[in-house]
Amino acid sequence: MSKKQTQKLIMNILGTRPIAFNADLAHALGSVNAGLLLSQLLYWDGKGWDPDWIYKTMKTIKKETGLSRREQDSAIKICKKYGLIEVKLKGIPAKRSFKIRTENIVELLGNYFSSLSETDKQVCPKAPNSDVYNEQSNTKNNIDNNKEGFLKINFSEAYKKGDKKHKPFYRGFVMRWVPSKNKWYVIQHGEWLEFADKENKIEWR
Repeated sequence: MSKKQTQKLIMNILGTRPIAFNADLAHALGSVNAGLLLSQLLYWDGKGWDPDWIYKTMKTIKKETGLSRREQDSAIKICKKYGLIEVKLKGIPAKRSFKIRTENIVELLGNYFSSLSETDKQVCPKAPNSDVYNEQSNTKNNIDNNKEGFLKINFSEAYKKGDKKHKPFYRGFVMRWVPSKNKWYVIQHGEWLEFADKENKIEWR
């Protein structure tokens, strides 16, 4: 049996519900279980009928992640310690519900990535593949060139103050503002690279 056939067989056995695990979260939190729990919550964030809360019973999380009750409790404690989630009993009958604190997660990751040697110096990432970049460029909302610089700065300042109506990108890559560092970062292929260009070069969508 070839490797491709073996991989296909494994996927057929496991089914089509892979865990949405991100190792960077585990490294940033210092806990695989906390990283696994938070990764799974982020996967479900905004996909339920309530855009702000995620309804997950202990049984459901165990089924989705394999985390036991004790492991879930420990993971939740770590996430709450960093201010990444809120946990409440909501609804009738009451169900355990989670609320993601996105800005705190961004700050946590920003601090983690900025501590790595790869992000010690400022960089302007290379533009992605031209075909991908052209496709992304065709889908974005361009700002009137005569007002572009002024409006982009306004969007930038608004974003820093918590207004998330517009999303920042640089050459097609998503960006994040890290308040604790007072810096912009460009997320390129999983790496957080310190933004070294001018703010009026930021694309807003």
